[in-house]
Amino acid sequence: MRKAMDWVVALGVALLLAACGGGGGDGASSGSSGNTGPSENAAITGLGAATVGELVRFGVNAARTEYAYEIVESEFGLAGTRRTGTLTDNRDGTYTPSGAPETRVVIFENGLILGFIKENINGTTRVFSTLVSASAAQSANELDGIYVYGGTRCIPNQGCGQAVGTLRLQGGMAEICPDEDFSSACPNKETLSVNNLGGGLFQMIRAGVDSGRFTSFVQNGRKAIIVDAKDFRTNGIGRGAYLLVQQTNQVPGAIDGDYLSFGFTGNTRFIAGVRIRGSQVAVRTVRDNGQRSEGTGTLEYNFQANGLTLVRDSGGNAVAVAVAGQGLYVALSQDSFELGLKVPNRDTVTAIQ
Repeated sequence: MRKAMDWVVALGVALLLAACGGGGGDGASSGSSGNTGPSENAAITGLGAATVGELVRFGVNAARTEYAYEIVESEFGLAGTRRTGTLTDNRDGTYTPSGAPETRVVIFENGLILGFIKENINGTTRVFSTLVSASAAQSANELDGIYVYGGTRCIPNQGCGQAVGTLRLQGGMAEICPDEDFSSACPNKETLSVNNLGGGLFQMIRAGVDSGRFTSFVQNGRKAIIVDAKDFRTNGIGRGAYLLVQQTNQVPGAIDGDYLSFGFTGNTRFIAGVRIRGSQVAVRTVRDNGQRSEGTGTLEYNFQANGLTLVRDSGGNAVAVAVAGQGLYVALSQDSFELGLKVPNRDTVTAIQ
């Protein structure tokens, strides 16, 4: 969400997915890191999705000085690509990767990693952020529930746009209600079957067509789903990445906390510290071009937009946000995508310099 801050944000769900950018390539070939589990001072490797619609494994070493990633499945002929590099601690909760100093890596002790890939896509070297999880559910039944989603959706000959809506997982089936709260009467409902591929990875099939993969983040009963979509049909779910979080009551105080926020507006990436207290928001932002800004604003809860219950910012202009009570959010507006992840016991606004 944004406005006074260019002020970013409102609240809701996660995956930064961030950024379409440019720049030269970097990184040497290497194997991926071993998954020793999501604990502090241990190596962590997770599986997840990049904004461009690639299935990615991303890991960091125990000392948080090195990273490695592997593209597991690709729509651009990049499957099997592996890169390694070093990490520089920025002392603000983020790390700068040597292979893409214009972006950031964030390592959460709960097994989530905000990473990146930097690859040549259709003749142009670009950076795409990734969200991966090292604490995934192993059974689809563990993920049953109703979720709000947000993300990017690309359709051949139509371009890319932002997508929000709700989804119900139940009994190995997924039902999607685009742009609406979930109900059995959803007029544009799409139904997909779910196959367990093992290792916390699941396949989605719609009308007999492979529509993508998803993994999850599960901790202390909190659930979120990371989707790598790859359904190219005109009426399909598209190619891209989505984040799904369980629907929660949207009342002031339910999403209070300090968040690290990442995203892009136009072709510019940004990182922000976001503090939410009831209906009040404070934000400090740094863009990849060096521009800095800060501001405050308010949130309006239970705003109705085309049948979908959202939160919007005080600007009231073209903001769509899916709310998550478990510390993840995705904020979408006409020209920006933003992902926030809660950082316990941390003043993220002051940390962003």
